[in-house]
Parts: sequence; C-alpha cells; structure tokens
Amino acid sequence: MVNKNKPEHLKLLKEWSAFVHKSFRDGEKWEWLMEHYDKFDRPDGYNDQIKWLKQAGFKNIRLTTNESYWVHLRAIKE
Repeated sequence: MVNKNKPEHLKLLKEWSAFVHKSFRDGEKWEWLMEHYDKFDRPDGYNDQIKWLKQAGFKNIRLTTNESYWVHLRAIKE
C-alpha cells in the first residue's frame, strides 16, 4: 500500500514493470496496465485505508496478507 505521492511509489512502479515485462516482453501488457492504473487506481497508504474503514463503520479489520507492496485486508461491518 503505497500512496502515489510518496517517494516509494516510483520504486514500486519500477519493480512492477520488471515483473510484468518478464512475461509480456512486447510492452503491450504494461501499457494496458498503466492506462488502467492511471484512470482507475487510487493507491493510498495503509494508515489511510484503516482510518477510512473505521469511519465507514468497520470494526473487525485484519491484515491477512502482506507481501511487499501488496496487501489483503479483511474488514467486517458489525
């Protein structure tokens, strides 16, 4: 969970690009991903995500997966 405005974001994009280009060498897949990313994705930091979930009424919030920049949160609204 890296906010697009943080310095770590550029490192994330470089690592993600290298990962994608290993399997899709022509660059077309990366171009498609970046179009989607720019248009639809709004990555934010972990603390912001937790704050917003709590504000929305979620109380049981757990981090179930944390692999580098990728996380999975489980939140239950009681």
